[in-house]
Amino acid sequence: MIQQNDRSLVDRMRPRYRVVDTGENRCVLRVGERETEYWCPAGGGYVHIVTRTQPGTLGQQVCDGLRSLGSTLRFTPAADRRLAHLIRRHARKAFAPDRDGYAWGEHNFGGAS
Repeated sequence: MIQQNDRSLVDRMRPRYRVVDTGENRCVLRVGERETEYWCPAGGGYVHIVTRTQPGTLGQQVCDGLRSLGSTLRFTPAADRRLAHLIRRHARKAFAPDRDGYAWGEHNFGGAS
């Protein structure tokens, strides 16, 4: 288990992320140098990753904790005014250290490297 004085080291090692709101139903998650763009229908629905390699197609659906497996994320304008709010909440969950303060796990944020 990590000691209290080691917390600052864990905080420095945690990946830095930023969610950029680019519209009601679009946003970009930046983790270091990597960017992943998310999209959903304007009236709400399943959240998808925008794929630049196959324009005009729906990308992979995003799941709980921004992973590729699990419960599929669904955006509802009544619950989250903008898609960025939903993505930001799941990014916080994805990057939070576990109860022992260790690994935040291997996450697949869907964007192509």
